[in-house]
Amino acid sequence: MLDLAEKAYALGKFRINAVTAADDSPIHEHGVTTAEMLKIPLMLFSYTGKSSYLEIALNIERKIERDHLLPDGIPSSAEHMTGNDPLCSHETCDISDFTWTWGYFLEVTGSTKWADMIETAIFNAGLGAVGKDFRSLQYLSSVNQVISTGESNHNAFKYGLNWMQYRPSHETECCAGNVHRFMPNYVGRMWLTTRDGGCVAALFGPSTFTRKLPDGGTMTIVEETEYPFDDQINFRFTVDNPTTMAFAVRIPGWCNSATMLINGVESSETMIPGTFARIVRTFKTGDVVTLQFDIDARLEQMPANQGTYVKRGPLLFSFPVPTKQTIDKKVYANLNGKKSENPDFVCYDLRPADDWNYGIDCMAADAQTRFEVVRRKVEGFPFDEGNSPISIKVPAKKVLDWQLVANRFTPPVPAPGLACSDGQPTQTIELVPYGSTRLRLTVFPNLRWPRFGATSEKPHKSDVQ
Repeated sequence: MLDLAEKAYALGKFRINAVTAADDSPIHEHGVTTAEMLKIPLMLFSYTGKSSYLEIALNIERKIERDHLLPDGIPSSAEHMTGNDPLCSHETCDISDFTWTWGYFLEVTGSTKWADMIETAIFNAGLGAVGKDFRSLQYLSSVNQVISTGESNHNAFKYGLNWMQYRPSHETECCAGNVHRFMPNYVGRMWLTTRDGGCVAALFGPSTFTRKLPDGGTMTIVEETEYPFDDQINFRFTVDNPTTMAFAVRIPGWCNSATMLINGVESSETMIPGTFARIVRTFKTGDVVTLQFDIDARLEQMPANQGTYVKRGPLLFSFPVPTKQTIDKKVYANLNGKKSENPDFVCYDLRPADDWNYGIDCMAADAQTRFEVVRRKVEGFPFDEGNSPISIKVPAKKVLDWQLVANRFTPPVPAPGLACSDGQPTQTIELVPYGSTRLRLTVFPNLRWPRFGATSEKPHKSDVQ
């Protein structure tokens, strides 16, 4: 079967192959198809050890990330890959399919990069594409979507239709049948093992991991954390008999630094972001390994200076657009009469109820140091709208002449230097985790600073272009 698989792949009939990987040209394939085909060279490499297969997968993935990756962690795919503009969208199926494929990358390469990508996609793109009661979803979702109705799809594909509406069913039902897979993609890769029988904490969250030991006994590791909202993780060990083994934990690439404590004493193991920290010791019942991350809220730029967004750890933050919500009972022609017969599963008409047209005021003195991280004790699902355990207050200004297109579409982010805030006072807006939003502004325009005389503020030298 392996010989037959190699011969079939060598025919080049799969569009993700040695030819498409050989140069630097962009990939513009259908997103779901690309994600699924990308697994094939990884699987062939894992069975054959031939580095050429791994090189195909890595180069295709490199080009996808370079040209199409969006801040919420998933490449654009509406439905073919369309670039990385803030209005680009991705199909919900791609959230399930890319995180599935990146799980193969993680297992095959052993690189923390893929775990970082999986968590970014799940916590942001995944949870942002569904209603927080998981009874509705978008077929296409975007980092910027300030309106979501039965006629608000701003993508060229199915333009003006209901493909960006939160609905229990869509014209094509693949996403409704696929959305349930993205969270198991995360949970299924939380705990891995090494070739020498060690344990690996690859993706973080409250969990219990039990495994059989060579002596016939068992080991149980209970992971206690409020990650991704908190920056500390405790691993508590219970073993039938003391056992010597390797224990590895991921040090995410996004953290500034990390500290590991073993039973309250700092480990001498070097904690390098973007690697697995590995300790070998004799574990006994009652042992506790604590991992502490040093992370800050940070401003990041879109490619080609297309705008600015805010991240903290694995979480992307958005301005939650004040929303007027009504239930949409309209029967749409493109659905061929299809509608939900269950009153608990409804379609939503979501429109902005107040201002949303903000830009982060990077001109304010040391704007990033003015970010205020706010923590709250919450009950229930932490991604419910208005129930975020953590938010970030940032200085912002209103952007003039930035409004809905034709009163029904999310507008593009003004081009660099064209987003004007003339005379607008700096105010504070509060950003919440992307996954807890439906209507959101995530990529903020790079403001053109006020003209001299329009305000008492003066631009910093570094802000003048």
